[in-house]
Amino acid sequence: SLKEVYASATLIKSSSIFVAVLFAILSYICLIGYDFIATSQANVRASYSLVTLAAFSSYCICFNLGFPVVTGPEIRYWLYSRENVSPKQIVYITTIISITFLLGLVVLGCIGLIFGANDLSRLFNYSKYLNLLLGILIRSFIF
Repeated sequence: SLKEVYASATLIKSSSIFVAVLFAILSYICLIGYDFIATSQANVRASYSLVTLAAFSSYCICFNLGFPVVTGPEIRYWLYSRENVSPKQIVYITTIISITFLLGLVVLGCIGLIFGANDLSRLFNYSKYLNLLLGILIRSFIF
């Protein structure tokens, strides 16, 4: 019920909310970094404000609406094309962003499998060595 939701929300400490907001801000800063890396790789001369706007709005919309394969590149195209960035460069930027984001997820997944092996084995009721093996195999296969 709505009363139960409100009662649960009042139990959350303000320090926990502050830490959550801080990590959300840090997360978006890291995501914006992907765009700066990609634009430099594509030799695109764009202002810092344009790259930040393109990255932030793209991530906000694609993470909230879904369909990141469709919405992210569309928003970047709409913004970068106004600054005379060619469609080929925009595709290159989007590809670099996607690859680096995917590699980041794989690295974090491997770290989770290796360092969280005990917790995962208790949660899913199987040997921790399977998690360690998967983490090490994926890490050695990718890197």
